[in-house]
Amino acid sequence: MSVEEYAEFYSTLVIKKNASGYYIVIGQKNMNPNLPLQLFLLEAAAYKMQTGGHPFENGQLLPVCTVIVYLSSKPWSGSYHLHELYSGERKPDESYNVDYHMQMIEPARMSAEKLAEYTTDLKGVLYFLKIDSDTSKVDDYLKSEEYIVLNADAKEMINCIAVSTS
Repeated sequence: MSVEEYAEFYSTLVIKKNASGYYIVIGQKNMNPNLPLQLFLLEAAAYKMQTGGHPFENGQLLPVCTVIVYLSSKPWSGSYHLHELYSGERKPDESYNVDYHMQMIEPARMSAEKLAEYTTDLKGVLYFLKIDSDTSKVDDYLKSEEYIVLNADAKEMINCIAVSTS
């Protein structure tokens, strides 16, 4: 499968490349129990894309960094590791198997202190995701100065989240 073919699994998939590597940002809207495996395969496809499937010299590969933003006001309830997907008695010795740990931004689990670490308009979007299921907090936020000063893209994203969860 190519990187593009993996896009069907995600709500949003953005791939950016610069001199230091490939950056994949995924907006995941629904709980997907197979997400660690799908991300592992997505990153493998991104590395294969760099080599064209041919042998390569050391130092040619650029790193692939994948981050998932869970677009929900509920905490993620699925696996974070590929090893967690192995079945009971057939679990291999984990020291000999590659594991894959997902890097996930989960607004529902973020403390106020953690949210405060964000200095861009992403903080407003993450805060909205965190409070989305509390109507009174949403109403207060939409009237607040913090919301009013957000850029148009952030407001559009919040609007899309609000429409998709109502």
